[in-house]
Amino acid sequence: MKLFTTIIIVISIHFHAHGQLADRGPKRELLKGYKKITSRTYSGNKDSASVSVSLVNELGYIIRSEHYDKSGGLVSWIKHEYYADGLIKYEEDHGQVFQYDEQVKDLVGKIRDDTYNAKMFEYKDKLLTKEVWVQAGEGYKNYNYSITYEYDKSKRLIKEVYTNKYTGPVVTFKPSTAIADSSFNKDEVTQWIRTSSYKSDTVIIANYNDNNSVESYSIIKLSSTKKPVSILSVDNLKKPIEVSSMTYDKNDNLIRETNRIIDTGKINYDKMAGDDIRIVYNEKKLPIMRLVRENGKVISTTEIKYE
Repeated sequence: MKLFTTIIIVISIHFHAHGQLADRGPKRELLKGYKKITSRTYSGNKDSASVSVSLVNELGYIIRSEHYDKSGGLVSWIKHEYYADGLIKYEEDHGQVFQYDEQVKDLVGKIRDDTYNAKMFEYKDKLLTKEVWVQAGEGYKNYNYSITYEYDKSKRLIKEVYTNKYTGPVVTFKPSTAIADSSFNKDEVTQWIRTSSYKSDTVIIANYNDNNSVESYSIIKLSSTKKPVSILSVDNLKKPIEVSSMTYDKNDNLIRETNRIIDTGKINYDKMAGDDIRIVYNEKKLPIMRLVRENGKVISTTEIKYE
């Protein structure tokens, strides 16, 4: 008899999008008439690229995305469902599940129809009010993690409540690594909060931990069109941790984002590679290229094609 133990992996999440869903790509109106989007990402050798293919329906909604590794193998696929008004309703992500294969004497990844991570979205007056995260696999399905959103009379986000109902063994990992940091038994429901306050051109976000103590702040400066132009992260003593800057073109499309870490010892969340991201658009306002630089050197190029 085999004994299977469920281990929940705790991943720190750092949000750049505040108040609604993060940018999910080009607007539906811009994609109307296209059937497929192909993205090729490579480092150095263009012939060795990972590929993502997104299928677009007649209304301009992305309904399925498939991701392939450099050898052409399918590593994940995601399906998207929408409400009648176009707001995202459901997202289901199927990635590889790795199991030991006796024939090859190694771990082999397979995509299973019954194993996935999903998100369900609820709205009121077209404002996102709740996300429920789903974990499914091998005959089980749980709804342990959720986020609720509250707004003021001006429809500005003022409070986010994150709830984790899971209890049992937990493993945490060091930021941006697969190195285990700690393990413990989680025996109670945990909840942490984030609040937002507003001035004329500034949003101040306070991040509270599960003990209801302020852990950090994010200070966001906004443009005249309410786009973030800088984000300064500071600790609970207001000492800076990192800063990001954003630049936009005349159409308010993001064309550059830079990031500088000030205190590496305070980075307790996963970081994407690159400190300078640049995006190029075509005449139809669609992104066609994304360049990621680290210390002045291009480490990743993504070319995007619309058909």
